Amino acid sequence: MGGASFATLQQKGVFSELAILFPSEAEVRELLAGLGAERGDLVRLPTVGNMPPSLYWRRICELIDNGMFAGFGLDELVAAAHQRFPGNQVLRELTDGASAAGRELAVLCLQAGPTTLNQLQLRQEHAVLRQIAARRGQRLLTVKTNPATRRDDIMAEILAARPDVVHFAGHGTSDGKLLFEEGRGQAGPVTVDALASVLRVLPASLPCLVLGSCFGASYAGRLLGAARSVAGSMTALPDPAAIEFTRGFYTALAIGGTSVAKAFDAGLAQMQVHGHDTTDMRFEHVPEDHT
Repeated sequence: MGGASFATLQQKGVFSELAILFPSEAEVRELLAGLGAERGDLVRLPTVGNMPPSLYWRRICELIDNGMFAGFGLDELVAAAHQRFPGNQVLRELTDGASAAGRELAVLCLQAGPTTLNQLQLRQEHAVLRQIAARRGQRLLTVKTNPATRRDDIMAEILAARPDVVHFAGHGTSDGKLLFEEGRGQAGPVTVDALASVLRVLPASLPCLVLGSCFGASYAGRLLGAARSVAGSMTALPDPAAIEFTRGFYTALAIGGTSVAKAFDAGLAQMQVHGHDTTDMRFEHVPEDHT
C-alpha cells in the first residue's frame, strides 16, 4: 500500500524490473536481509524452482504485503532496490511518486443503513476515519465515503476509486449477504459471491477488504482471491466494537505505516483497550504456494 502498493507494482511492471536487477535467490535474500529480515523468515521463503524470476518476485512481494516481515513493507523494499540501482527509471518514478503523494493510502468506505433495519452508528465511524485522515503520519490516508450505498452504486464506486482498501460498514447476514440500500431506504441484499465478482473487475486483486458487519469473516473464504485479505467478525459485531476496530486498524495503517496484517492486530488491541471481546475477529489472506 501507500506509494508502493502491490497493485501499483504490478501495473508498473516492477516485478519484471526486480527480476532483472536481483535475478537469483541469493540476491533476493541479501536484499531482504539488509532490510532487517530475520534468518527464520528467510528460510520460509519460497524457492524459485522452475518459476520465471518475475513470478518469483511477485510471490515475494505478496508475502511482504501480507506482513511476513515485521520491520518493513513494499515501500521500504522499493526504496532499498532504488538505492542499489538509482539509475533505474521504473524504481525512480515509483519512489518519487511515493514522496510526492505522501505515500497515499486510498480507502473506499461503502456505508449502508437501510431505514427498515436497526440503525447503526455510521456517522461516528465515518468521523473516526476523517480524524485519522487529518493527522500527519507515515501515509496520507484518503477516504472516499458513500454514506448510503445502493446496490447500483457498488460497481461504479469501486471502479472509480481503484482503492487499496474497501471498507463496508453496515448489516450482514449469517447466510452470506451484505445489506445495501434501495431507493426508499429498504434493504438491498447483495451476496458475497456477487461482491467478489465486482472486485474481480479491478485490474488487480484488491489488497484488503474490511467487513464492518456481522458475520463478515464467516464467508471470507468466498471473497479471497478477489481480495488478497479480508478482515471481519465471525459473529455479531456491536457498533462500539466496530468503531474501535476501525480506529485501531486505520491508525496503524496511516499513522504507523504498518502492513494490513499488523494493522489488524492493532484493531484488536484497540478493541481490547475499550473492553470489547475479540475472540471472533478474523484476518484471512490468500495463502502462498511455497512449492
